[in-house]
Amino acid sequence: MPAEFPMQSVCKLRRLLPELDDRYAHYDEVPCGIETFIKSPEYLDAAEDCWDNVVDELKEIFNENPLKDNFSTYKEVVELWGIGSGKSFLISVSKAYIVYRLQCYKNPQAMYGLARNSEIALINTSKTGPQAKKVVFGEIGNRIQNSPWFQTYCKPDKNIKSELRFPKDIIIFPGSSAAAAALGYTVISGTIDEAAFFTVTDDHDIAEEAYDGLDRRIVGRFSGKGLLFIISSPQYKDDFIERKIKESETNKNIRGVRRPVWENRPDDIQEIESGKTFQLKNPATGVKTDIPIKYKDTFERNPAKAWRDFGAVPSEVLEPYMSEREIDNLRCSMEQSGLPVVIADNQWTGNTLPKHAIYNAHFDLAVSRDKCGFAMGHYDQGMVNIDVILRIVCEQQAIKMRKNNEPYDLICGKEQINFEECRQIVYTLCEKGYNIRKVTYDQFQSVDSRQILESKGFVAGLLSVDKDMIAYDTMKSLINTNRLSSVNHPHALAEARRLELIQGKKVDHPPKFSKDLTDAMAAVCRTIMEDFDAPMEYEETEHDNSYDVQVTEII
Repeated sequence: MPAEFPMQSVCKLRRLLPELDDRYAHYDEVPCGIETFIKSPEYLDAAEDCWDNVVDELKEIFNENPLKDNFSTYKEVVELWGIGSGKSFLISVSKAYIVYRLQCYKNPQAMYGLARNSEIALINTSKTGPQAKKVVFGEIGNRIQNSPWFQTYCKPDKNIKSELRFPKDIIIFPGSSAAAAALGYTVISGTIDEAAFFTVTDDHDIAEEAYDGLDRRIVGRFSGKGLLFIISSPQYKDDFIERKIKESETNKNIRGVRRPVWENRPDDIQEIESGKTFQLKNPATGVKTDIPIKYKDTFERNPAKAWRDFGAVPSEVLEPYMSEREIDNLRCSMEQSGLPVVIADNQWTGNTLPKHAIYNAHFDLAVSRDKCGFAMGHYDQGMVNIDVILRIVCEQQAIKMRKNNEPYDLICGKEQINFEECRQIVYTLCEKGYNIRKVTYDQFQSVDSRQILESKGFVAGLLSVDKDMIAYDTMKSLINTNRLSSVNHPHALAEARRLELIQGKKVDHPPKFSKDLTDAMAAVCRTIMEDFDAPMEYEETEHDNSYDVQVTEII
């Protein structure tokens, strides 16, 4: 075709081609491949906008012959890319191309065995409705608006503002993170956008629920011929999208790609090729990596955040409460203290504790009431000694944990923690000769236990470590001044490593993790320092996005 041939004439000829060959009788237009669709002035006319590596990735995704009714040899695409890597371009082009391919059929519903006039939907879900709309009407809408082909043959209905509605009952609509957003629609392609940032609680992983809802509809209605995208920059190392990336290693139907920003951006690639780099070891792989020099200040200020945002390496926590040095101090303390104490069937194993000491203990019940942390410790010449740490679970929870090879120390109760059985731990320790003076709890539901313990001569109290930072900051100060000695408990150390500082005001744990043991330890540290009239340690953490300052003051 001559270069000067008018674009509209080219489109017209392409649309007439099916009439020249019976093999294409069910087409209005013979579809082109993804690279032509992106770069040709007829279609998206985006040759100047697209980065080579992003186009190459789209070619890997849409790797089937465009005359086939499935778009790809993959059923799912998981893209875990650093910030600024071109994820929005990939989403917008993918959705536009799928709509284009459907519009090329005379009757797309008939091609997939659907009733005439059935809607075929493409869904973009984000954590919030406004974000989903921004992608649909911003990124995807702009691609459509700037495409000569769409503006000539396939304009969306300008009178409908809630979705992009095309001829032949093809729609693209934005959905919230709720899985119910897909109900009632015949979905051929879905996108879970920024999947790592969806809300996660102990009971719900919203990204996983959205995935289940979309997957059922794509597979159920299109027999695996549809395409599901899961796209995000990373957050936590064990979140939903990280699990999907891992699944892609053994499932040939899933394409999983982890990519730092400097592998996509042309300016970054040019800097690496010209040697304008510095070198760091990738924390996930241990491989030395050349990184463009422009990111050096960011990596020096906050390495974990820089690796997460730009290097596509998830972190254990977003804003760690304890530094690596503090974690190392705690680990050394545990290793020097010896084996943990174990109480089972009224039998005692582990370290022998000093019987002349006065002990404080704390029970920390999980919100779900199926797990409980217990710690007991004593004061000794300026030191706080955490002598007992127990991870207590109910029987139902223990069954799940055994399947996942997750450790626990003691079972108390069937479906929920049994308070009476927990009190028996205190009685057993006392029978062994250990002088427990005070027992605190973190839950108002513990009033019965406190009353019973008080009737037996114990001092019982209510202490929540979440109301303020005093308990955790006390423990942190003791760690920093080498005045905390703790029995060795690997899961307690794992909890400490994954403690997060939330807006400088609260210590929390990542989704689907725990801090029951560190809560109990921190509570014991606080009550011991208060009760034995030792100098009170309090660390106040001033927080912003670039640095943390710890100020320790002895009152």
